[in-house]
Amino acid sequence: MATIQQLLEAHSKFVNAVEALGAFDIVRRPLRASTAAEIAQLERALGVVVPADLRAFWEHGFENVSLCDGDAVIITETFVGAKGALESAEITRKIAGDYPPSDPVELRWAQSGIPFHEGEDPCFIDAGKGGDGSVFQRINDGDPLLDPVAKSFTEYFERWLGAGCYSYGKGDVKTFWKYWDRVRPCVPDPIEPGRNAWLLHHGKRYENPKFPGTGGAKKPKAR
Repeated sequence: MATIQQLLEAHSKFVNAVEALGAFDIVRRPLRASTAAEIAQLERALGVVVPADLRAFWEHGFENVSLCDGDAVIITETFVGAKGALESAEITRKIAGDYPPSDPVELRWAQSGIPFHEGEDPCFIDAGKGGDGSVFQRINDGDPLLDPVAKSFTEYFERWLGAGCYSYGKGDVKTFWKYWDRVRPCVPDPIEPGRNAWLLHHGKRYENPKFPGTGGAKKPKAR
């Protein structure tokens, strides 16, 4: 498995290569590096220990990217730093204090989760008491996904990057294949869709259409 530093470098190369295609509208939004003090403040406030790979990611900084193909938003990266993660977690815990969630995944989010991005259906690390550092996804509209997305932040990031950073919220298979055919040559270490655990997880959210490897959704034949 690659290191976070290697994956961040690969992500930067991927974004530059996709931009060079000229096929998408790209908006870059830098996320500044988190300070050691900000990370320590989050750990104290939440009673968690930030995993080494997430700490390395935060201390490095990141460049969020929005990628659009006409009216279709293919990627909307909304990773947050330690400060943003703490703000999000504190709001969640306050709400959960008044309205305890019944969804076990959302309960873990409220009790011990470290969010690392925001927006629709964000992922988080279960790093509190009893957690093992696995990555879960909080589903805001629909049935919860009880299985973890990945065993670590590094594993999650590697699979996500290996899918061309695909995160289209509507789960449109046709949109995926159109996107994948364009960007696959730009992906530093592509993972074939039928074997990519991020896409398999993503596909569980939708009954029809389904993503590759989830019981349907074969790649359409070229016309």
